[in-house]
Amino acid sequence: RRDLVFRYLDQRGAKNPVRIFLVIKAAELRQKLQSLLHVPEFDLATALNKQHIIQEPKYFGPQVIFIEDKLVKGQHLSIFSLMVENLPFKASIVIIGQGVDVSEIRSLAPGHKIYLLESIGDNLASLTLQKYVPPPPPQKDQTDQHYAVASDDPLSFGEIYIPARVYTLAETGMTLGLPVPIGQFGFCRVEYSLLSKASPSGIYGKITRSYTHPALQEQHNQVVEIFFANLLYKDRHLIGRLIIDYLCKKLGQTAPPLPQLPPSQTIPLPEPEPTPLAPAFETDEPGLWDDLAAFYHDLKTSKVWQNALPLMMAILFLVGMGFGLYWLMEEVAPNHSKSGQAFTRELEKLRNQDRNQDRQSGQ
Repeated sequence: RRDLVFRYLDQRGAKNPVRIFLVIKAAELRQKLQSLLHVPEFDLATALNKQHIIQEPKYFGPQVIFIEDKLVKGQHLSIFSLMVENLPFKASIVIIGQGVDVSEIRSLAPGHKIYLLESIGDNLASLTLQKYVPPPPPQKDQTDQHYAVASDDPLSFGEIYIPARVYTLAETGMTLGLPVPIGQFGFCRVEYSLLSKASPSGIYGKITRSYTHPALQEQHNQVVEIFFANLLYKDRHLIGRLIIDYLCKKLGQTAPPLPQLPPSQTIPLPEPEPTPLAPAFETDEPGLWDDLAAFYHDLKTSKVWQNALPLMMAILFLVGMGFGLYWLMEEVAPNHSKSGQAFTRELEKLRNQDRNQDRQSGQ
């Protein structure tokens, strides 16, 4: 079976890519390196700032580092020496540029091969594979080989079994105590003898909370709260039945019958009470207010009222527009027309006066 797995991985070509770390300040040079080294055989990471230059190699573990010559001179040597402390053993360092004292760099990076690359050609990817990638450590047998499994590969799925102690159990979830801490918002599968009857294929849950409880035993003081994710209402109903049967069996009592499961998987909500039209008042005729409230409730919830409401709003809007136009025509427009006629008559009077004066002056 082991040979079949290795043969499958060899056919998939799932070899580990070469991890390359770019420490380049010039934007054009950085973009050129990224385009030339963007091949499936490489896994690229680029330094974003000075702190990133120092800390990223600790977590990324590069095998080849391309660094600009300006960053291994003068005041940048201190940052370079701190970066070297976080590099994997025998990682290759390629300095891009000219005028670099390689002997000084070797003294700061013992155990690492230093290369000087004066110009960049289009064959940089093949040159890196042939010259700069350090040789792998000797392998004793086939089991020492390392493969990179893609996320969409069937072999990428795996399970980690952790023994746990059940602290609380309910229809919707449970609380477990673990010997190791795990992060929240994860997804897990729970195997528990009491729950196997409710879901033989396993119960999956979402980890909603994770914390350390100081009052519990050290073996199981890492507490996680899990919410069941793949159970329907009937499954939760069955878990409640199993919990009650288990507790009654421990106490030596007979389990009481549970109410029958409703046909629907949703819990029906109660009918809302009708909203009164006005504060309550007393009346001589009993039942009048109840009849009015029931009529208002039926009218408000009827489909006729819901469908007719938009039409009624449109009719009211048109009627309001009609009254507005009528008011403009009857009240506003006549006043404006009268004032215009008066202004015209005044102009005629002034013109006549001017004519009379012209005649008198001519005589």
